[in-house]
Amino acid sequence: MREETYQQKKDLLKRFLAAYRDSAQWMMDHPEEAAKLAVKRAINGQNEAMNLEVIKLRNATSVSPLTQKQGLGAIDVDMLQKGAEAWKKIGLIEHDLKMKDVVATDLLPWRK
Repeated sequence: MREETYQQKKDLLKRFLAAYRDSAQWMMDHPEEAAKLAVKRAINGQNEAMNLEVIKLRNATSVSPLTQKQGLGAIDVDMLQKGAEAWKKIGLIEHDLKMKDVVATDLLPWRK
């Protein structure tokens, strides 16, 4: 997002991130129910069995030693940096990215 939006809407952004975290936690706690709900709500979620597999994969990738320590939604900026470097190496991006300069974590729900 743009810096102006970030500065002007911090309270709204904090609430959004907390709701997003809570919805992810619900999906982790209730994958079968989430798969059924996706049939009704998701644009590409018409296959309940496929939904469940996607949800299981998403749930598995949402948990790491960092999230176990800091909570669901914690961002590993160093890992994002490695990803940006890999993308540059294979030609998906042209310029170096400094993730610490563009990723803010101060609004995340686990940050008090």
